[in-house]
Amino acid sequence: MTAELDKPCQIKRDYQQLINLYPATDHPDAHYASKLRVYQQQIFKVNAQQKLLVLGQIGLGNGLEMLSWWHTQANLNQRLLLKVFEPNPINAYELKLLWDQSHTSMAVLGSELKLDSDFRFKFDTKLNPLAQSLLYAAPAAIIGCQRFIFDDGRITIDLHFGDIHTQLSSFIHSPQHPIYHWLVLPHLQNLLHSQIYWQMAKLSDDNSTIAGVGLTETTLNSMKTCGFEVNDYSNRDYSNTDDISFSKKPLNDHRDTVLLHERHVLRQQDAKVYAFNPTAPMLSSEISSPIAIIGGGLASAHLALSLAERGQDTQLFCKDAQLGQGASGNRQGAIYPLLTPENDELSCFFQQAFLFSRRRVQSLTAASAENQTSIAHDFCGVLQTAHDERSHLRLNKIIKSQDWPQEIAYAVDAEQANAIAKIKLDKPGFFIL
Repeated sequence: MTAELDKPCQIKRDYQQLINLYPATDHPDAHYASKLRVYQQQIFKVNAQQKLLVLGQIGLGNGLEMLSWWHTQANLNQRLLLKVFEPNPINAYELKLLWDQSHTSMAVLGSELKLDSDFRFKFDTKLNPLAQSLLYAAPAAIIGCQRFIFDDGRITIDLHFGDIHTQLSSFIHSPQHPIYHWLVLPHLQNLLHSQIYWQMAKLSDDNSTIAGVGLTETTLNSMKTCGFEVNDYSNRDYSNTDDISFSKKPLNDHRDTVLLHERHVLRQQDAKVYAFNPTAPMLSSEISSPIAIIGGGLASAHLALSLAERGQDTQLFCKDAQLGQGASGNRQGAIYPLLTPENDELSCFFQQAFLFSRRRVQSLTAASAENQTSIAHDFCGVLQTAHDERSHLRLNKIIKSQDWPQEIAYAVDAEQANAIAKIKLDKPGFFIL
């Protein structure tokens, strides 16, 4: 049993609420989308030498900028990791409603924004399929990070839902793969403050840049105070692409040295917090020899797949005659999240991991490659019911502890439980998709 897109209970906000939370970039220039495309092309050009380009975006908006990053990345020798930080979680059902209600197709969105006809055509033929791929991957309205992998690992989109400062603070600086450029959507400018900018700086390359639309003087000064080079790409003359420059300028004067020191202090503070699980020394991304994986269960198979997507060879050692016999110790052969009444960090992690695993199986079975081994699976869900008074109280506590996202689980009555299990249970339960 799987959730249906038209399930009424899964849409809790109407269209007007959605466009208020996730607005299109409001800019009077009829050529805004063309400027967006050229600006993004310049970012990829400046960072063409990066095998993995990490970009950050503050705000989801109506999704135009995010989808355009995806479409504009044309370098087949480069992987893109786009990290989008959005304070208001949204699920696939609401996202589809947002796009559908903007008119019958996403192409009409171009006319609403007064985009040029050339871009509207490309939006329909190029971005709409990408939007459908994201909808198929079914983002859920949960706090934390959800990862979406497309094009055999060439494109990765991380959606970070929840308080922006909290989300940024939960990550540590990656020396090998820092964030090289940020895009800040205009409708969230008023929510940002210096602490957020410093957290962005902590995660960034020391010569990273920021771009935005209609940036206020206060916003510009706050960004520069944290050591960023700032550009408002909507104000550039895009009739000459040479006018657009996002080149990296080394921070080398006294003031910049102080700003760099502040960034390094923040990184050192994180390093102390995570001292029990140090990230250094880190493996080089230029490893030429295969990486050995011990074990042949689900975890090992997925690790090998993730490394292959990164161009890394592996050698897998398994004690069984065939792979997947032990299923990583999960002999039940089922994948479902561990939900708790407290919904603590571990419970949130299990939800994110569960959704990611389900998307992996969907992507691997949706477009089979040549000589690909089929994956026997059934998205049947897991029905939890009580077996005594104690378990009944705990299950009821879990159900009522919070408003669980429909993509994760929902409560069912006795009649619904009987229909799902196809046996007479006569007990209410909690159905995990």
